[in-house]
Parts: sequence; C-alpha cells; structure tokens
Amino acid sequence: MIKNIKEQVNLLRRSNMIRHNYICSPLINYTQYGIEENCSYLDPDVFPKHDDNLDLSIADNISPRFVNFHEIVLALYRNELNNGKILNFNKILKQASVKYKEINKKEFEILKSFSIDIKPDIESEVDSSINPSIKHITFGSTSNEKELCIGLVNMKLNDYYIEQSYLQNPILDNKRREQFNSLLNLVRHTEHQIKRKIDILVLPELSVPYKALDWLCDYAQRNQLMMIFGVEHWVSKNRAYNLLATLIPFPLNENSNSEETFNGLLPLLRIKNHYAPDEELLLKSYRYTIPKPKPSEYFLIEWKGAKFSVFNCFELADIQHRALFRGEVDLLFACEYNADTHYYSNIVESVVRDLHCYFIQSNNAVNGDSRITRPTKSATMNQIQIKGGENISIIVDTIDIENIRNHQIQNNVGRDKGSFFKPTPPGYEVEKAMNRRGKNLNKK
Repeated sequence: MIKNIKEQVNLLRRSNMIRHNYICSPLINYTQYGIEENCSYLDPDVFPKHDDNLDLSIADNISPRFVNFHEIVLALYRNELNNGKILNFNKILKQASVKYKEINKKEFEILKSFSIDIKPDIESEVDSSINPSIKHITFGSTSNEKELCIGLVNMKLNDYYIEQSYLQNPILDNKRREQFNSLLNLVRHTEHQIKRKIDILVLPELSVPYKALDWLCDYAQRNQLMMIFGVEHWVSKNRAYNLLATLIPFPLNENSNSEETFNGLLPLLRIKNHYAPDEELLLKSYRYTIPKPKPSEYFLIEWKGAKFSVFNCFELADIQHRALFRGEVDLLFACEYNADTHYYSNIVESVVRDLHCYFIQSNNAVNGDSRITRPTKSATMNQIQIKGGENISIIVDTIDIENIRNHQIQNNVGRDKGSFFKPTPPGYEVEKAMNRRGKNLNKK
C-alpha cells in the first residue's frame, strides 16, 4: 500500500500538475534533480549544490503552465550562488533566453525587448577600483515618461533577522510574510490615494530575505512595479554574498511580428563591490570569504526614458565609482543599512551637485535620513526626508526628468539667475545631457 502511494506521488510530481506557488526553490520541479531525487518542494534550501550546470529541461516535454522569464533567471542565479560562484550576468541571460524558449515551446525573442552594452569586457583583468565593468541595459519598448513616481519605503530592520541570515538560518515565517504583505497592500492603498501608479519602490539594504525573491518578482511583474532593495546575506560554499536586487518590469512581445504584449520582468542581482569595514570584519569572524567581483561592476539602466544606476551603501564612499556616472544619469539610487548618517549626508549632498542628478536613498528607519534629494539650493534640496517609526510607511514624490534635462543643456553663462536647479558643475558634459534628452540642439 505504501509503495503504491509513493508511485502515485512520483507520477503526480512528474506531471507537474501541482500548486506551483507552494514550491520554494524556483523551477526545481522542472529539473531532473527535482524529479528523480527524493527532495521536498517546500524546503527553500533544497536546491542542488553539487551540479554546476543546472538542467532546466522538462521531463517528457510537459509543462502545464507558462513559465515566466524571471523564474528561469532566478533559478540560474540560485544555482550559481549555491555553487559559490561570482555571478556572470552575460552567461545567465543567454542561458535563460534559451531555456525560456525550450520550456514554453514558443519562439520568444526575449533579448529583443532590451539591449545590453558592456564596457569594459567583463572578462578583462582591469583595476577594479578605477575601471569597473558597466553594463548598460536599455529597455527600448517602454514608454518615455517626463516624470517618475518614486515610493520611498521607511521600515525598521530587525537585527535578529539579519543575524540569522549570515548564520545560515534565514527567516521567512508567517510574521515576516505578513509584514511584506502589509507593505504590498500599502503600495496599492498609496496608489489609490495619490490616484496614480508608483513607478519605482525603494527599500533599504539587507531588508529582504532571499527566500522572498521569487514571491516579490511575481508581484513586481503582475503590477509592473520596479523594486530596488538589498537582499540579506546569502551564505554558500563559505562565501557571504551581499546582493543588491533591481526588479525591472517591461512589456514583452511573443515575437517580432506580434503587436500583442504581456508583462515581463528582468531581475538583476549584483554582488556588493565594497563591503563596509565593520561588515567585512563581522563576516570574516565566522571564517567566511568575501566575494569580490573582478572588475567591480554596476548596471546603468535606461527605463521609461530615464537613466539611472543603483549603489549599495558603502559603494557610495568610492569617489571614482561615483564619478563614472557624471552626465550619464538622471537619478541615482542607494540602498543602505548605515548608522553614520552624517557621513553619508555629506556624500549625498556632494553627489547631487557633482553629478547634477536626483538622489534617492533608503536607510534603516532606526538610523533614518531616507530621502529624495535634488541639485537645488539647500532650503529646497530635500524633497523628502524621513526617520523612525515602528510601522512601515511609504512616502511618495515625483522626479521631474524633463525639467532637469532642459536645465542641464543650458550654458551657465546665459542661465536665468532665478533657475530652480543649481548650475551644472565645471566640466559637465552637456552632450551627454542632450543625448539623454533625445535631441541635440547643436547638432548640424
């Protein structure tokens, strides 16, 4: 009788006719490992750690549902990290594109939805402190917006959760799920209040357990909401990863001949380039290795017509890395878990004037100084600035992309003294601002 029950269970698992939202490790039920091994689909730590080349092919060519692109990307991320590797974005993206077609049995041109330009070559051994690899990702199929609505999350981080993550016992219990559900419900409630959609939601560093990645990706895709946040330490093969996540929604065409679009999502995970000194000492006290990308890497993202990049806390202290984005971005994001707000406040005020862009940072509510800052006079520099509170809150404001670009292309000599924005700094490359604006006024 028991043997018969086991056979029935195995047949059900092979059919994939199960509740896929209960599966903790994305797409493990599509792998030979998940089908042939006696593993639990409900255990988030079950993902195989012995196979460098994860096989995502479907047994018997059966897939009872459509498999989203972000699910495949997350599965490949997890396989790389669980094998203690440095993430290779190019490799993962190419593998995901192939698997996406194979699993869904359709000729999806996923890579035509966005373009990627990388300088310098990711494989080159250059000085990472001076010449990082910048991956320029352009989503040409998204609409160009004159302004973006930013949702800044003010939340108190629990030190116990952070500690358990690097002690290899990450927590996503019912209490914590309820906390994130409250946050997502608050997003909808806030949008109803302001009568417009939030474009980008920003959370602090180390604010999200890696077990919640697939869950938040599903939400971000369904609601076409970009989310930027830090992932709690992910320890594997004795390496302690501090990851920055940017979940980018975009419209996806089935093929080049189809005008019909549906929701797609590209999850970007990036390893922190500069761990904070105290953070590094703490992790090394547990004999962990700190993974260091060589060269250092950043994403330069063009989405809805705006160009931006995201920094992970102590990376902001690298003046050479910040300077790489002068003239290149309309806004800069930073996810932080930082108590020295005075030090970072000086950096923020330097960034907005030196790079002449908007700056959005989200910090642990205990430390505060989460804010949206712009290159104006001191009295109006901070659009939003918030600290404290037991409850999670979202403060919303808009970023005026069009007006700051129109300001940047003017010559400082002829600019109106009553201009809202500060003059661009000496050496500012106006040509780059004109390129971002999409029209070069001086081109003959």
